[in-house]
Amino acid sequence: MAVVCVLPFVVRPYQLDFLIFMFINIILVVSYRLIAITGEFSLAHAVMMGVGAYASTILAQLPISPWISMPLGGVAAAIIAYILSFPLFRMKGFYFLIGSFAAAEAIRLCWVQFIFPFGGYRGLRRIPT
Repeated sequence: MAVVCVLPFVVRPYQLDFLIFMFINIILVVSYRLIAITGEFSLAHAVMMGVGAYASTILAQLPISPWISMPLGGVAAAIIAYILSFPLFRMKGFYFLIGSFAAAEAIRLCWVQFIFPFGGYRGLRRIPT
């Protein structure tokens, strides 16, 4: 943990961006592994991460601290996952795989169809850093 806390002060900005991207992908792979242990395979993990990222970015455009907007993004992803869990957890095996893919695709289509607040195909603009 101490090494991770010191990293921003000893690496270049490009290397830090790469490490952040790498750790985000490690989190995604570990979540896939956890559900694979149960014998199921879900294609909705990346979408739930995207929902959290979009929600925290939309909240970051408001005068809210990032320390509040990031957990609220996680709460938004948890709410969407909770809603999707009712139909998805009734499915088993291949049907669960196809159902999670369909749910992920439906959420993606919602993102690109609604210009406000999601930005459509262009994505979000003026993201505060």
